[in-house]
Amino acid sequence: MKKTFITILFSSAVAVSSAAVPALSSAGSRTVNIPLEASHPSNPVAVDRKGDIIVTGVFEQDFSFNGSPLEAIGSSAYILKYNQDLSEAWGVALVGASTITAIDTDSEGNIYVAGTFADEVEFGTTFGYPIIKEGMMVDYAYTMKENASFIAKYNPDGRVLAVESFVPEYLPALVETGMYFPEDGDVYFAINHLEVDGDRVYASALYTGTTKHGDVDFDGSYYDAWGGGFYFMDMRSASVFSLSTADLSGCRKDANFAIAYPAMFAMEQASSVAFTVENGVVYAGFVGTGSFSMQVGGNSYDPYFYADGDTGNNEYGYVMASSAPGSAMVSLSTKSDNTNSAIFTIAGLVKSGDALYAVGNFDKTCPAVNGDGVDATGGTDIFVADVNASSMSLISVTPYAHDEGSTLINGETRPNYELARSVAAIDGALYINTVVNDFNRNYVGPASFWYDGGSYSRAQVPATGVAATNGVAAMVQSDMSTLSINKYSYQQSGITDIFDDSDDADAPVEYYDLQGRKVTDPAPGIYIRRQGKKVQKVKI
Repeated sequence: MKKTFITILFSSAVAVSSAAVPALSSAGSRTVNIPLEASHPSNPVAVDRKGDIIVTGVFEQDFSFNGSPLEAIGSSAYILKYNQDLSEAWGVALVGASTITAIDTDSEGNIYVAGTFADEVEFGTTFGYPIIKEGMMVDYAYTMKENASFIAKYNPDGRVLAVESFVPEYLPALVETGMYFPEDGDVYFAINHLEVDGDRVYASALYTGTTKHGDVDFDGSYYDAWGGGFYFMDMRSASVFSLSTADLSGCRKDANFAIAYPAMFAMEQASSVAFTVENGVVYAGFVGTGSFSMQVGGNSYDPYFYADGDTGNNEYGYVMASSAPGSAMVSLSTKSDNTNSAIFTIAGLVKSGDALYAVGNFDKTCPAVNGDGVDATGGTDIFVADVNASSMSLISVTPYAHDEGSTLINGETRPNYELARSVAAIDGALYINTVVNDFNRNYVGPASFWYDGGSYSRAQVPATGVAATNGVAAMVQSDMSTLSINKYSYQQSGITDIFDDSDDADAPVEYYDLQGRKVTDPAPGIYIRRQGKKVQKVKI
């Protein structure tokens, strides 16, 4: 008699609602001295399918890695690759004013980095020729701030293969008025996240002014300060877009969030963008105040959140939708009268099975599913929103009432502000990285937290970068002199063998990674092994 066991196939992790904080086993650590690592450190990190670790950051003085010198001009960026045993593989520098904000790898081990830059930047390479890109210019001179963005592709051995730049310009309609007086930094294109899925590399950006890339225009909005065209200011829009992984060509918009009509009196704009992508379906999250035109795939929405130009008591909306046909829009809103330091963001989206988790920030009051929201403890708090990814219906919102402390400023004790910066799924639980600033937005330090589906707990060591895949996690900490990389292994749950007692011995063997992608030549790691009707999770 044939016996069949049924489960969910190719689920990379159990739903967070049934998860607990995973047990991590140390697999080694390394440190490298990097003089004058940024005083506000951020270290986007990736773990490729082989278990190699790629770490990024910024530096201001030359240093050596694996015997090769890395040169800095101003605040430059670096990419460092560590082998599975944490031995140094290679390092390259992005020489010139640059910051890497996001990183990912593909199934072949190619590395994609995105970030911001100014002036002229040389994208270093381990062999061949570097690629040089130029930033934004005004009156025939480079701007002093990192107003432009880039996406670069490196092969597994550190050779730069392609770089695409996104350089903004002033909105012509504003320039023509003669009443437009932007300062350096008012017009920008800022990429904040990047993911590889199939043959596309996806990225998200906030931007003002106008940026043209091929046939795609990224246009910001503007604010008519007093009405009548006497004074104009740039306002942000947001998009998720993608390029071909082959050569970074073929730019297209996959999701867009822009003010429907330029406003008078009220400062309407997008304030945050986040996304994740799975099997070509984009899940996008935006935050803003005002009247918006929103497109995600073939779906269109017109969310509206009241912007009060008199008191600054604005309504901030959190909206999420997917590019799947017939997707619905998830919407949450809250208000704040704190016009000087209002912080409302979606820091990251994580998909796990049929669940979609949005990690966000709020001050004043947390957005709530039903009833009144919870007031923030101290300056700001974080929350996790649980969304059904198939129906795009909101299930719950769980805030974290965490007191991030205070700072004495001008003789007065003022609360600090904690801002979620990145999130990673590790065996079904969420690992959330935050940065703590004081009331004047000066950096205080990092903090990291676990969320297991119902409760939060403080991570033992705060990270400035985290990534996990195939049972391997990397956590990075940096200060103004040292970069520390800690590697962990963990036992992945949420995948149960599927089999029957029929004979599949003659069936071909196939391997899939934990995102369901077929792997023809599996490197060491955890995979799904399929032979006929027999499916197992195996470690190679």
